[in-house]
Amino acid sequence: MSPRDSFWSVMVAFVVINSVTVGLRLWLRITSGSFGYDDWATCVAFGVFVVFCAFEFQALGYGYGATEMLPGYNPILAAEFFVIAQLLYLVAQLAAKISVALVLYRIATMAPLIRKILIASMVILSIVSVVSIFIFGFQCRPLSVAWGVGTGTCLPGSTIANTAYAVSAADILFSWLYGLMPIYLLWSVQISMRTKIVVSVLLGFGAVSCIATILRLNYAIMVSSLPSTAAAQAVNLLLTATIYSATEVGLAIFCASLAALKPLLKFIPWIPGSSKGTSKFESNNLEPRGPSIRLQDRHADTGSEESILPSNQQHHIQKTTHYEVSYESH
Repeated sequence: MSPRDSFWSVMVAFVVINSVTVGLRLWLRITSGSFGYDDWATCVAFGVFVVFCAFEFQALGYGYGATEMLPGYNPILAAEFFVIAQLLYLVAQLAAKISVALVLYRIATMAPLIRKILIASMVILSIVSVVSIFIFGFQCRPLSVAWGVGTGTCLPGSTIANTAYAVSAADILFSWLYGLMPIYLLWSVQISMRTKIVVSVLLGFGAVSCIATILRLNYAIMVSSLPSTAAAQAVNLLLTATIYSATEVGLAIFCASLAALKPLLKFIPWIPGSSKGTSKFESNNLEPRGPSIRLQDRHADTGSEESILPSNQQHHIQKTTHYEVSYESH
């Protein structure tokens, strides 16, 4: 299968899947009244990702990467849409990573150090991404020179390549940070082990997206070694690298949204932590609110005693309250 054919399949798959997951996430958050900054970031990431895919579709429609010229193909327009799509990718990538970081920030209510680390990571990511967007956006003056229209000057290829390396390095680093952090955050939370595993896997699966980043970086290195990016070999390499770019962003949006869909797991009996679990006393509606706290009883019986007047006096008043706890299965 050619890169053009694979491109269509990957783009359509992630647009459809993320339309469902992001839609369900927004519905759950809005109906529960818990819509937050992480949801806004997810909306931005998904919206820009859809526009990115639309521009890539236009580039393919005008013949980008085609082996033969067909009626309706326009190489200039194809290159124009493709270059602009790369800028949109950088914006979507930043928003997707920020959305994952904000999900973790919401969970880390009792971990101020983790929250500071997350804030620092978001600042670094934003700086790297904004600088990269400016470099790619002004790689040529005017930018139309990048797709072969007009005359002007362009930045050296080494500058573009080094910028791509910096973006990929930051992406790989923070993908692993955000992928491993849920394990630490949920380790001491008073929820079932099954629920910890499910949530950790859903959030940690975003680290898999860095594999796509590494593969994309490999193709970017190969492109930078070629004398021209307009050659057929370079175009195919760029298309393949962009496929991995779409996979990376699509996976990040998918995992960030899927982690917010845990309340829906109770309707799926074969998923760990659902309402059909094996434990009779397992609660499936608990959400992590902080570390577990053991309550120390004054007496070992089922009552709760409280001395209204100091008990060391000869006469004192003591109140005893008995509690009855029962479990009802549905």
